[in-house]
Amino acid sequence: MPITLAPGAHRLRRAGFLAQTAWDLLQATENKATFDASRLSPIYIKSEEKKPEEPAAPDAEILTGET
Repeated sequence: MPITLAPGAHRLRRAGFLAQTAWDLLQATENKATFDASRLSPIYIKSEEKKPEEPAAPDAEILTGET
């Protein structure tokens, strides 16, 4: 049974994608001395983050045992 491993960028944090891109570009560059890694920079896309709903507070009578 063949096993396929995801590229390193998929197994690590998002910064791994930038590192993988830099590595691919470096490997494709003929003159490694002219490779300028500073030309790569991450672009972070902000999205609306859904906040988890707060659990309902228990009734006072449950906490105190009084009605």
